[in-house]
Amino acid sequence: MPLLVPGPSSPLLAQRLAGVCNYEVAKVSYRVFPDGESYIRVEEDLREEEAIVVQSCPPPQDKRLMELLQLIDASLRAGASKVIAVVPYLAYSRQDKVFLPHEALSSKIIAKAIEAVGASSLVTVNVHSELVLGYFEKIRALSVDAFPEIADYLASLGLKDPLVLSPDKKRYPDARKVAELVDGEAAFLEKKRDLETGEVTTE
Repeated sequence: MPLLVPGPSSPLLAQRLAGVCNYEVAKVSYRVFPDGESYIRVEEDLREEEAIVVQSCPPPQDKRLMELLQLIDASLRAGASKVIAVVPYLAYSRQDKVFLPHEALSSKIIAKAIEAVGASSLVTVNVHSELVLGYFEKIRALSVDAFPEIADYLASLGLKDPLVLSPDKKRYPDARKVAELVDGEAAFLEKKRDLETGEVTTE
């Protein structure tokens, strides 16, 4: 039976997934050294078990990503037969293409790092761009759609004539889908990004 390996950013999510899937949660210890570096150790023998690492990567993104890589590596060192990385928020997905010459293609760097450390597959939620999934060339990467569940929650609130607002035109179809499920209206903001400074303005 697969074991859930909770990351420092997602212990509650791992516990809830364990309850839904009837999986056990592995014991993991983590701490921060005086210089700010992270330490992670899986304290159980995962020999011949599938490990499901659960670690979202919200701010501070760099720290969360390093912890994700450590969790994958530690799970394999504990004997896991394979590691599935569940990363609801996959940091750096917005940097999915090169906009200016000589920019780093950050989302591809992250994909290669996750592959290199030994993950067998990756699951994220509503990835910013499908391009990001294509950067995983050696393992399967899947983005699941959470909008139906979000719509169910909004419907339970009993809102009257809700307006579902998308931050930009690209996400308007998603806003419209949710609006239809909650009998509301959808709209979007016009977003402009300065490619030099990264500053975003909306109208």
